[in-house]
Amino acid sequence: MTGSHPIVTEEAKNLTITGNYLNGAWNKGKGGRGYFRGSRVWDSVYAGNISRNLRHFTFQWSASGNVAIGNDLDSDLNLHGGYERNNLFELNTVHVPYAHRSANCTVNCGEEGGGGTDDSDWYPIWWAAGQKAVKWCGSSGYRNVFFNNTMTKRLDNDVTGPIVTFYSEPHRIFEFGWDGTAFHHLDVGGTPISDWAHNETNNYSPDITGTSHGVDNTMTDPGSSLFLATVPTP
Repeated sequence: MTGSHPIVTEEAKNLTITGNYLNGAWNKGKGGRGYFRGSRVWDSVYAGNISRNLRHFTFQWSASGNVAIGNDLDSDLNLHGGYERNNLFELNTVHVPYAHRSANCTVNCGEEGGGGTDDSDWYPIWWAAGQKAVKWCGSSGYRNVFFNNTMTKRLDNDVTGPIVTFYSEPHRIFEFGWDGTAFHHLDVGGTPISDWAHNETNNYSPDITGTSHGVDNTMTDPGSSLFLATVPTP
């Protein structure tokens, strides 16, 4: 267990972070604590790590060209803002319990931007809406790609509550912040969302008219990985 962030970058490139077991942090609260955090990190690979009892796995603050592959987490894959872009998340296993949510906090509670807790559930993906994230670094950017991940969220309680799958359709490519040609802030009916909280389960894929709402899901790939030519057998 660490004091706060077990692994964090502030400015780094060409890293390989693999095979770590991370369990807990004394401070997971207000001000952005308890993260497995990639800030201003470029062209790096995070592979085969196990994370338990941390707050988020994040790419943020202009992070780009990174790959998170084959990690096992009980917290979200978090696009934390600052126009992070062109990152790939694939073959990760993310099972988020009901207890992992903003309001389940007793000490140093709140968000990175200084606000308090909210009543939302933390789903396996978090996306920084501009109006929310302007308090620390602004909206998430374009073409953050999710592919062949296994992701679930337990709702209501951790004993009998329903388990819902989340952006886990095999072979479907989900490109967040993208309309097929350019950046597109996630929106509902053409209005940009102000916060990911309570907007997690909206459909942001192109509608029947082809109008994008911020997640392009029009492409598939028959393979298991967009990054690896061959996926090793476990």
